[in-house]
Amino acid sequence: MKKFIILPLAIFIAACAADWTGKNFDQFVIEYGTPVSQFQMQSGDTAYSFKRPCPYTPGQEEILVVVSPENIIKGTTTQSRCPSATEHKDYNEYTAPAVQAPVVQTETQAERQKREAKARYDQLYSEYSKANAAYNNLWKEYYAKSNNFVSTIGNMTPVQRDKSSAELDAQKKELDSLLSRQSEMSKEMFSISKKYPDIYRALPQGEFF
Repeated sequence: MKKFIILPLAIFIAACAADWTGKNFDQFVIEYGTPVSQFQMQSGDTAYSFKRPCPYTPGQEEILVVVSPENIIKGTTTQSRCPSATEHKDYNEYTAPAVQAPVVQTETQAERQKREAKARYDQLYSEYSKANAAYNNLWKEYYAKSNNFVSTIGNMTPVQRDKSSAELDAQKKELDSLLSRQSEMSKEMFSISKKYPDIYRALPQGEFF
């Protein structure tokens, strides 16, 4: 793993005036590129700020250059310096301790089968609960209509009687279908819970009058 190099403050704030003082500012621009900002000083000189990316590590080198009105460099200061090739090489020769990869637990076939069985049981339980709720609601409606049919059949016309009877027959078939589906799901859940007793859950019950 590589890290940022943190050099001492004395290195970061190092002057490079000996290299450029007294030289034409144009030569500095050719070397470092155009400045990113400038500031007009009261003395008439202009301070320019330069930045360029470091070649070996993340970050930027920052240099402040003071230039006279005659375009002559009066002084330069390195605000932050990129590490040299030697410093970069010395740092990268250090090998950090290897980090041991976490042990990945592999699921066994038995564990996978149980997980799949539980997922199927949960799916069946959800469907069974919905079918049971639908059955209970429809049963209440069917029960009320049946009582009403019995109590009012003497006052019905043949057409009304046939219509009510047909509606009751349709509801009865739907109730039988829901009950049959619940029975199938109950058998499958029982088979699963017989193999894996710890996933058993009591089924919701119907309502009786």
